[in-house]
Parts: sequence; C-alpha cells; structure tokens
Amino acid sequence: MNAQVHVRPFFLGFPDIGDLGSRARRKREAGPEIGRLHQARHGAAIRNVWINGACIGIELGGNTQTVEDTYINGVSGSGCYGIRVGYYTRSAATVDARITGSTIAADQANPADADLLVQDAGGLFLAQDDFLFAKTGTKLEAGSNQTIEWSTLGSSHYGDTNSVA
Repeated sequence: MNAQVHVRPFFLGFPDIGDLGSRARRKREAGPEIGRLHQARHGAAIRNVWINGACIGIELGGNTQTVEDTYINGVSGSGCYGIRVGYYTRSAATVDARITGSTIAADQANPADADLLVQDAGGLFLAQDDFLFAKTGTKLEAGSNQTIEWSTLGSSHYGDTNSVA
C-alpha cells in the first residue's frame, strides 16, 4: 500500500480516495491538491493520504465528507491552508464534515495562514487531530451568508507551536 499518485483538482464523485500518496515535486499551483466542490458525491472520503507541499491541501465541502488518518505536510505561504472547509457553500451547507486522526504541519520557514480554515459548516466534527506550525492553527472565519454551527471539537490540538498568538 505504498502507491504514489499525482493528483490535481478536482476529484468529483469518487466514493473513497485512500492509500494514495501525493509527493509531486512540481511547480506549486494555487488550487487545492485534492478538491471537493460542494457538488461532490454524498459521503466521499479521503483516507490514509499523504500530501506534501500544497498551498491548499484539501478543499472540503458538501454532505458528510470525511478526511481520516491523513497527513498534510509543508503547507506554506499567504492565503494557504492545509484544509479549507466550506469555501463554496453558504448557510452551513457543508454538512457533517469529519476530520479525524489527521495532522497538518505547515512549513516552518514560510508558514501558511492557518492549518485549518472553516468558513461554512453545519455539524463539523474534529477529533484526534494535530495542527502544527501555521500562523494560526484553526481559524473560524464565516464570510457573507456563511455560518459555522453545531460543531463538535474534541481531543485534538487545534493550534500547536503557531507563530501568531
């Protein structure tokens, strides 16, 4: 289970993306490494994936999307986030997203703005995660017509060794 796959946005409708590695040594692009638009299939999952050097590691949105046992490493620069939740949705329409057992480690020399950016979520569930080295570990920032509600946050490090207090 050491398969390597070079991924670019967007995976739409794949029920399970797992045991894949994204270790591309190519010029970094601004889009997400693994993309999930709000039209993505209900219940899609990203499991046991390694992402290295992305500006936005995962774009998470839609209904019951899952990120599990995933490592996002070397996220760096302004406007960059390990996982961005609810960018494309409004009124808490990113429903029951789950991020569990995952680690996001920003580049220490040029840290990302946040390891996790939540903009729109209804029922977000975070557990047993570790978010390291970004300017801010977890940033909750609802935009126009966006809502963050009914979230469950437990047994995680939502900001560890961050550069902005």
